[in-house]
Amino acid sequence: MTKDAKAAAREIRKVLKSTYPGHRFSVRISRFSGGSSVEITWTDGPTGKEVRELTKLFKGHENGYYNDWVMDNRSVSLETMLMAARAAAEYYEVNVPIIHTSTGHPYITDLTIVGTGNHIEALADKVHRAAHSTSLWRVELESAFDESYPNPVAKRLG
Repeated sequence: MTKDAKAAAREIRKVLKSTYPGHRFSVRISRFSGGSSVEITWTDGPTGKEVRELTKLFKGHENGYYNDWVMDNRSVSLETMLMAARAAAEYYEVNVPIIHTSTGHPYITDLTIVGTGNHIEALADKVHRAAHSTSLWRVELESAFDESYPNPVAKRLG
């Protein structure tokens, strides 16, 4: 990152705006003894991995110390979590888990175990991973999780 966190944040905003036009991001700077940071937050849209790939050039060293950070924090909406939960429930042929929102962020506590062989896991973990790792940029939410959870009829026939 450049020594001026404000300038870095400005450049990050430009990169995000040109790459993901119309999607809302919050880009804020923090200064502290020994350095500064830029935090990027957003809901749905591109994944953290996609945003990190764009912003990795803004990280840097200063005086031999790594004291500048670009942090990303992607949230998922209740609608996204619900679509991921429905897709997983259909795929694994179980009930759609209850989604809690008491923390302000949707989450699932369902401990139903799903999967086969070496891929057994709690349904909640599978849903959370799909919701957080699926890019929702320029994708219809109804089909966003088709790759994570292909058609269950095809699964049985295949």
